[in-house]
Amino acid sequence: MRTKLFVKAVAVAVVSVAFISVGCAPVTISSTPAGAEVYDKGTGELVGETPTKVNIYHSGRKVLVKKPGYFAKTVDVKSNSPKSVSVDMTPMDRLILTSQPSGAEIYVPGQDRPVGRTPFELSQTGVSYELRLSGYKNKMVSVPSDPERNVRVELQREPTVMLSSKPGGAMVSQSGKFLGETPLAVEAAGTVALDIRKAGYNAKKITLGPKSAAQTTVVLDREPSVIIYSKPANAVVSLNGRVVGKTPFSYLATEQATFEVKADKFYPAKVTVSSKSPSRVDAVLKPMPYVTIDSAPTGANLFRLGGVEQVGTTPVSILIATDTMLELRKPGYEVKTFALSSASEKNVKVTLVKNAVSKVKSVTVNSKPSGAKIYRPGGAELLGTTPLKQTVPAEKTLELQLKGYVTKIVTVSPESPETVTFKLEKEEKKGPGDIVIGDPLLNTPTSF
Repeated sequence: MRTKLFVKAVAVAVVSVAFISVGCAPVTISSTPAGAEVYDKGTGELVGETPTKVNIYHSGRKVLVKKPGYFAKTVDVKSNSPKSVSVDMTPMDRLILTSQPSGAEIYVPGQDRPVGRTPFELSQTGVSYELRLSGYKNKMVSVPSDPERNVRVELQREPTVMLSSKPGGAMVSQSGKFLGETPLAVEAAGTVALDIRKAGYNAKKITLGPKSAAQTTVVLDREPSVIIYSKPANAVVSLNGRVVGKTPFSYLATEQATFEVKADKFYPAKVTVSSKSPSRVDAVLKPMPYVTIDSAPTGANLFRLGGVEQVGTTPVSILIATDTMLELRKPGYEVKTFALSSASEKNVKVTLVKNAVSKVKSVTVNSKPSGAKIYRPGGAELLGTTPLKQTVPAEKTLELQLKGYVTKIVTVSPESPETVTFKLEKEEKKGPGDIVIGDPLLNTPTSF
């Protein structure tokens, strides 16, 4: 009896050893799409093409399923795995190399120029690259021949943080010690407390440390500073009647203020600013209705109607706020009278007509006694002293004045002789009770 039991035990042991050495029942591996190659990951030996049977060891077995144009896939089959395992292959349209953080330069070992920046589409597998990013340690990465996914690399930060600011050029200090201006490399192996300051902006405190981004940007908040611009530029800016500057004019708007903006030939404008105003305020000045008057030929004298007030000589600019009658005069040309208004063109050119040759004449105006001053009527403009030669293209009225003689209004024309002498009458001596006012227009005394 004991002999039979011993024989049976030996038989079971032999079967068990045989089972272990041969393996469990095979597992069928299929794929979508079919026709993928199955390799043993341990030995690299080809097992077959899907669908194919894989013998399973008691400790399990890892196989690599791969097919051109698809990401490879590792399958871990064990003794308790189902008899059939299906693998869905993922198309590998593109193979992307990414980094965290992104933007790292990609170098081929031995070359001086980068081939690109992450994220980067790889054109081949089974190669190695070096990734470089400011503030981070360089890192080599090997792209497998049969990648199972896109390649992702975690970069390790250097203990230095590149600190920048918006706007740039901010002063950086630590515990009152000035470190420099942004952009600035700051050692941040441990915790570092910094003060960031820039004129025109509110100061800001920040803390850097080992977990800070290698490139850290601080955005500074603007102080309530307002810049007044104008059109036209370079206008005068006044506050409470006092000139404070010219545009563009900067004002720290800690309180509300109203400015007056002025420019030549423009109506002034008022601008009110406060801490709530935008950083830029534009003052658009409305142009005054100035008109530039020229003549053909140029160089004519411009008068207001009546010939008493001379404005200037063409070309000349004049403010036309209301309807205005003007006249142009130039020797040898007829007097030209015209009207302008605030709606007139900004540039006006007037063509003068020459006098007929027969009408252009020079007349010498003399007086008896001579030496009298000759004025335009009203005494506004002195023309000279008798005897005085005058060009007379048309009838001309003159006023003769000589001390001790009655003022006399005379008229000459192209029909006058070449020399005309006007006799002046002496002023009559009046008694203490007599008051005499001479009326130059009528050339007759008026008594009261």
